[in-house]
Amino acid sequence: MKKEELLRKSLLLGVGVASFAQDKVGKTVQELLKKGHISRAEGQKLVRKVVAEAQTSGKRIAGVMQSELNRVLKIGGASSHSAKKANKKKK
Repeated sequence: MKKEELLRKSLLLGVGVASFAQDKVGKTVQELLKKGHISRAEGQKLVRKVVAEAQTSGKRIAGVMQSELNRVLKIGGASSHSAKKANKKKK
């Protein structure tokens, strides 16, 4: 898999995490509103807070994946370079 494709997928993962969190917290807030446990303003504040935290987590996940990808590519490039040197010496 190409670096760009992996990065794109990691970013989509971050977006998916935020979307999933918003959906789940939205449903939970609706239930709490129906039961009268929270006000509409409290529900909106809760949704915004959870979505912001999910977005932050998604960005963190994407950053970790990018760092790991860079590390793997660097190792792969170094070992590939070493293998080429070894093959040249054999000839």
